[in-house]
Amino acid sequence: MADNSFKEELRFIPPMDRFISASREELDVDLNIIEGELPQDLAGHVYFNSAVGTVDSGGLPFVEKDHEGNRLPDYGSPLFNGDGMMIRMDFDEKGKVKLKTRLAKTPTYWADYALRDGGPARADKRFDSWDWKFNSTGMARFSMQLGQANQLNVAMIPIRFEDEGPIRMLGTYEAGRPWEVDPLHLDLKAPILKNDDTASLVPEWLWRYPFKAILSTAHPIWDYNDKKVYVVNYLKGVSTLVGFQRILISSLRDPEKTKERIIKAAEKARAKGKEQGQREFERFMMEDTKELPAKKDPKFKDLFEDIKESIIPDDAVFLTMWDGTPDVERWRIRCGGKDIKIRDNMHQMGVTENYVIFSDSSFKVNLSLMFNLIKPLIPDIEETMRELFTQPMHPISALYFVKKSDLVPGKSSVEAVRALIPLECVHFTANYKEEDGLITVMTANNTANCPAEWMRHFDKVMETGEPIDKEHLGYLSVGPMDIGRVGRFVFDPTTGKMVDDKTSVLFETGNLEDPKNIGAHTWAVGLYTFRGYEEVGPRVEDLKSMYWQIYGLDKDHVTEFIFELYKDYPNREVSIEKMEELCKTGVPIGLARVDHSAPKLKIDDFYLFEEKHYIRSIQFIPRETRNEAIPEDQDGYILCTVTVPVNLEKGEFQSEVWLWDAHDLAKGPVCKLHHDKFRFAYTFHSVWIEKAEETHPPTQIDVIDDIDDQVLLIGNPARQNRIEEFMDEYVYPHFADQENAIDDPDPKDYSGKAYKWMLKKLGKFQERRYT
Repeated sequence: MADNSFKEELRFIPPMDRFISASREELDVDLNIIEGELPQDLAGHVYFNSAVGTVDSGGLPFVEKDHEGNRLPDYGSPLFNGDGMMIRMDFDEKGKVKLKTRLAKTPTYWADYALRDGGPARADKRFDSWDWKFNSTGMARFSMQLGQANQLNVAMIPIRFEDEGPIRMLGTYEAGRPWEVDPLHLDLKAPILKNDDTASLVPEWLWRYPFKAILSTAHPIWDYNDKKVYVVNYLKGVSTLVGFQRILISSLRDPEKTKERIIKAAEKARAKGKEQGQREFERFMMEDTKELPAKKDPKFKDLFEDIKESIIPDDAVFLTMWDGTPDVERWRIRCGGKDIKIRDNMHQMGVTENYVIFSDSSFKVNLSLMFNLIKPLIPDIEETMRELFTQPMHPISALYFVKKSDLVPGKSSVEAVRALIPLECVHFTANYKEEDGLITVMTANNTANCPAEWMRHFDKVMETGEPIDKEHLGYLSVGPMDIGRVGRFVFDPTTGKMVDDKTSVLFETGNLEDPKNIGAHTWAVGLYTFRGYEEVGPRVEDLKSMYWQIYGLDKDHVTEFIFELYKDYPNREVSIEKMEELCKTGVPIGLARVDHSAPKLKIDDFYLFEEKHYIRSIQFIPRETRNEAIPEDQDGYILCTVTVPVNLEKGEFQSEVWLWDAHDLAKGPVCKLHHDKFRFAYTFHSVWIEKAEETHPPTQIDVIDDIDDQVLLIGNPARQNRIEEFMDEYVYPHFADQENAIDDPDPKDYSGKAYKWMLKKLGKFQERRYT
């Protein structure tokens, strides 16, 4: 599998002392104690995931030019868009914290590395055209020939199918299949789903990629009782994407003409107002699909409409159940007999004793993000598209409850029950136990606070009206534009109805007359942790103490665009006039413990950070030996990754790791650690496990065979052969030694013509309809 002795050869490395610096160097080092003492009753291992830029950027930040003055292609991209760096901290040796970091080297990583500026494939005339190279496209990275990069940069999920066996681990990403990771060596094993087990966002009869463009969840859910992993894959606005694909192809052929068409259509749409204008522009995009044979020829018109939902389903949700083997069970999830339309995305999942839960998360994906794909060809299209298409997040979020007993093997579709949370929500967790048949969900409500927006080069700071600091380009521009909330929502999963007298929503503004000494508050609620969070054992039945990141409000990160976008926010608790004042002062970051068992949620403990300190990941570590004098769910430590200022005048920061006593946050960190080479911009989700061991899954999907099946079904024989040559030379050798791989039978139709595949589908429908 992946070679951990490999060292990247990069043409450029950005400065490593900036606000959002992140290093791609793989490390095996000891962290240094810089303040306090390391507790002696720490144990186990903490895992994080993080984005560290691309093979072209050499790390983070995404700077504009390299040391020779050449413009770098990723300039202005959001920091979320980067290769995953898997991180493990070991606490199994007293008095030491060992650190291991490894890049997530998926097949798309190796393809991207070969095609990087200065890479071997770029010097090869077979692969040197623009459409082969991977480019950062807003929140994703894409190659027009090869498809979508699976960056595995969001979360790590531990699993264990046998109670006495070693703990296994998954790495995850919202736009890719989860991969199994060796917990000890941090190398990749195999994806847990085959390509055939996922629905492609780009209809494969239209254009087949060896690396599918898919939408998934960053949080597949492990159920200890069932010994199963549940994961969703969904389609969203596919007919619009078909039109966009054709615009993309025309931009490759004639960028200037395409730009003129887009600008003209955008101006025409904008004149009709935002809502009607968006519909007008989408109609413009779909004009190109009129040339599809099935729409052009009248005799095929009825047939086209009949099969549209089969060949180009506009919206659909699929739930897959994995038991550790290559063969999975998969169902299409419907609600009220209809396909589920996901408005934003499906970032989070949950599970209870009888239900699987998934969400339509408040982390928007819209057409303006799609247009980042042609930004390398038409650089000045970005601002126009954002202005026309960016909307505030929907102020209500949806949960869907699927009964486990309905997930019968061989059944094609299953009904879900929909429930509404009357606020935005990206992250949630659920009590495993259902009291009186009710489901209790704990939520981070990112009110008027959108994690999908980032600071662009044309943005201006709300406080001053001046252009944003280029040092912060690509950082999240999320607001907040109202006070954040922490929720406990109780639902009847058979009806979706909320039980009001058991529901509680907490928000705390703090002392707004003195924001620098604001006290306990909930300005921008982020990630959470608790004892037992995502561990491999039994899930927590009844959550009490939960620990929350509170991001505060940084005046340097609130842009005029975000202020205007959320000025008329419907769930507002703090007036827009007060928000305008706070945009000039800011609110410090905090760390809170919230009592979720109280009739009304309340903050029990709180730590307020100094100005310009930034909390990243958050993780509960249980004490090695139980202290009976402390409630069990507070008996341990809270670990956070923190970005700390070193010299604000020079814009210098460093990365640190802080530890608190989970029973007493207010007294401050008990220990701070650092290493000069450990540089992160933003670590994401984390998890603790008791023991890290080498794993050898008994069966795995054959990585090479799985990709090759996609390649062999590519319609154009010349393109198929060229991609096969590329894979043989630059990708497959890195997976040649895979263990316990199951080689599936090859596709039956090796002619592989996409149009023949479509005609075959048409023939089946025609036969059914007309014979």
